[in-house]
Amino acid sequence: MRLLLISVFALCFYSFLSNAAVIYKWVDKDGITHFSEVPPKSVEFVKLYSEDIEPEKIGSVSLSKGKDEAKATESEMIKQQKAQSEEVCKRAKYNLKLLQTHTRLLRKDQKTGESVSITEEERQASIKQEQKRINAFCATK
Repeated sequence: MRLLLISVFALCFYSFLSNAAVIYKWVDKDGITHFSEVPPKSVEFVKLYSEDIEPEKIGSVSLSKGKDEAKATESEMIKQQKAQSEEVCKRAKYNLKLLQTHTRLLRKDQKTGESVSITEEERQASIKQEQKRINAFCATK
């Protein structure tokens, strides 16, 4: 009886150890953290044992880093949009000046690719279009 009890205890203890796994954690050159059961080559890593890791509740991970990254991305997007707006503004001002100072202008025909003189109506329509662009993209905030 005693032998049976020791055997059962040893079997339970052995099965507990067999469920334990080694997990390797490392950060790559881009700052991304990786986890794997296979150790990485030529990268410094940390060994974690699965039995030492306590499970977290779902949703308990802090998202503050994600919010900071989102703010940085948003800031970068705003800078790009501002640069694009400035470029559109610059081109619109140049085109408007060109349209207002020259009455005999040429454009390429889309079908034939030949240069064609623009009519006065086309020139006036282009002036209005460039003025709309200036109002939309050159507004000071």
